[in-house]
Amino acid sequence: MKGQLADIKSQMDQFREELKAGMDNVNGKICALEQQFQQLEDAASEQSTTVSTLEREVATMKKDIANLKARNEDLENRSHRCNLQITEVKEGRESAQGPVNYVSHMLSEALELEKAPLLNRAHRVLRNLERDDNPQGGSPRTFIVRCHYYQEKVEILKKAAGKPLKTAEGDDIRIFPDYSLEVSRQRAKFNEVKKLLWDGKITNLRFGVVYPAELKITLPDVSASECAVEGVKIPVEFSPQSAEEKQNTKNADLEEDGEPHAESSALLQETQGVFSKIPGLEDEDRGLGDSLPNTTSSSQTSLSVVHTPLPSGGETLTHSPPATRPSCFTYCEPDNWSRETSQKTNTTWSECVYVCQDEVLNRRLVPLLGEEMSLSKSFDLFDTFLDVRFHNKFFRSIGVSDNAIKIAESSPAGDKVYELLCVWMQREGLRADINDLIQALLLLDQRYSAENIATKAVERGFYRLA
Repeated sequence: MKGQLADIKSQMDQFREELKAGMDNVNGKICALEQQFQQLEDAASEQSTTVSTLEREVATMKKDIANLKARNEDLENRSHRCNLQITEVKEGRESAQGPVNYVSHMLSEALELEKAPLLNRAHRVLRNLERDDNPQGGSPRTFIVRCHYYQEKVEILKKAAGKPLKTAEGDDIRIFPDYSLEVSRQRAKFNEVKKLLWDGKITNLRFGVVYPAELKITLPDVSASECAVEGVKIPVEFSPQSAEEKQNTKNADLEEDGEPHAESSALLQETQGVFSKIPGLEDEDRGLGDSLPNTTSSSQTSLSVVHTPLPSGGETLTHSPPATRPSCFTYCEPDNWSRETSQKTNTTWSECVYVCQDEVLNRRLVPLLGEEMSLSKSFDLFDTFLDVRFHNKFFRSIGVSDNAIKIAESSPAGDKVYELLCVWMQREGLRADINDLIQALLLLDQRYSAENIATKAVERGFYRLA
């Protein structure tokens, strides 16, 4: 009996030792896994910090790139500020005297100037005649002319707007300002609106296209109680390509083929016929306007003429009493707006174009530059109009984490809103919508901020009202 107990005890001791060895092995593996998990957690935290840093740097780089593009566009147009475009001059006219002398004398005779203008350069657009749709009967190449004095350029434009021009050789020429290709495309999109302004449904209006592409309309006989501001600026809207844009695109394609194109990229082929200037109309362009921050200020502050056609067929403008309008306006172009629908529905141009600012918050904003581009360009508006006392409450309401808010608070004051909106935009992905941000402001009783952000987003051409 004692022998059996000893055997059982020996077996139990052996089993206990084996179990202890197995437990030690398991404990060792668990410790190793804990160490590996801790290492992975540290690495993930480090990568998260790195990604956050990279996101901030990328957001900053995007702002810098957008700023550089805007400055480049601004500088390109400033380099054109003394340039003119002259169309419909028959090919070969300048062969005898040379382009500079010929154009100078031609302008002096056609515009009846006291003396010939001083020109630095004059050349035709550098494109191959063989590539035209009709090489024999096609339109002649446009002249690009650089005036030595800006004042002479302005005088030429003003005189050219007052009467049809004919050279001594019988060419019916037209003279336009010279802008960059992008600005020319944007300005051409207002041609249909300017035609409607000439239809006479709204009379005694003064209007003109202000640089770079804003249609400025001054309302007549409107008291301060009826309208807080007389001048209404309308940013350019995006629409199907017009004949002018097609010509610009054609010239751009020629440039992409590798041909040099000095100072001729802004060719804007107008399709109107006879031009005339009616007294009282403000068809003026404030040159290049104000310069961008930290850029050299331009001396171009005079007014140059915007060419606007008379109604076809010699029609006269009809007069109608000025309509009372809301106190504030913003631009809204309905999807089905056109000259034909306006005539069929018997609606005036103002009913198609103007919408009361109070209605901005009752209608959705539709992006014009693509959802991501329009939204990112609007971030600066939130930085401008968002009440600083509601920053954290606003960002928490749209789902931004407290950790992200805390990290952004260490950034410069001007970058906090932009960075947090970028975090929100990345989190939302394709669902990111400025209308959600506007609604969040309204829920926080920040109607003033929401109204200003929505209005400015429409005025700057980032969005339109649905």
